[in-house]
Amino acid sequence: MTEHRRRVRAAILGLIGGFAFLVTFGAVLSSSARAVGTNPTTTSLASNANPAVYGQSVTLTAVVSPVAPATATPTGTVTFVNGTTNVATRSLVNGTATYTTTYAVGTRSITATYNGDATYAVSTTPALSQVINVTPTATTIVASANPTNLGSALTFTATAQAVAPGAGAPSSGLIKFYDGTTLLASKTPATGVATFTTSALGIGSHSITAAFFGSASYAASTSAVTTESVLATLTTTTVTSAVNPSAFGSAVSITAAVTATTGTPTGSVTFSEGATVLATGPLTAGQATVSVPVLTAGPHDITATYSGAPTFLASTSTPLTQTFNAAATT
Repeated sequence: MTEHRRRVRAAILGLIGGFAFLVTFGAVLSSSARAVGTNPTTTSLASNANPAVYGQSVTLTAVVSPVAPATATPTGTVTFVNGTTNVATRSLVNGTATYTTTYAVGTRSITATYNGDATYAVSTTPALSQVINVTPTATTIVASANPTNLGSALTFTATAQAVAPGAGAPSSGLIKFYDGTTLLASKTPATGVATFTTSALGIGSHSITAAFFGSASYAASTSAVTTESVLATLTTTTVTSAVNPSAFGSAVSITAAVTATTGTPTGSVTFSEGATVLATGPLTAGQATVSVPVLTAGPHDITATYSGAPTFLASTSTPLTQTFNAAATT
């Protein structure tokens, strides 16, 4: 073998040996970093709320204790495990580690593993069965107006919310609106809120409730009764004259128009000047027209009063100033 080849071979063997040394040294360091003590420990696990309800914060507390004759307080970390999933690792403070979280409804198996330190060995708690129940709720209902009038749009708003120590509000399930035992509507809540608008309630008192029928995470609940009063429909009466001012000695045709927020009023209208009744006429298609007799020359304030009907409220117009001209002089 030539001198050149011997030198190349020696260089290669030197590199291989150096690499092997580095690998071996790194493994020793890694093993040393992972080493834990041999003194035994015990680890306990407790929950501050078991059972808890959906949305309630649950604090898990792990306590690591040395086994006699050792007395020094263990250091290091504790890993909290939900089933087979590591969910959190927390440092020990005076031998204690805590982890706070919320859980979905159901039962889960929780353990805590002490990871050891230079003095103390690893230990794991027995499994803790953490139970999470559906959270209780409270449901309320309010109306956009009370009382209201027949035919007017009325909105009911129902709200279902968690009762402490639970938290949040449902966005699934159904909220049903009732008039007594009669179902009015079924709605899916959005963050606990559902609305229902109607103009179909009849005249009288209505016992309105809202019932939340529950969901996977929230329990059912029913509101207190709200008594909704529906009155007859509001009306408006206006009065106009066919001729104003009128010619001397001529009777005047006066028309009253009665309108409502819904429907066409029926009944009659009385035309008056002050306390003096001048004429009364029936409504036809919401209007009544009468002939007012000749009054004394000058202005006269005439009002029209609608007497109302079972489903329509009475109303009175603002005065119409009707002027009767005086007789011509020669």
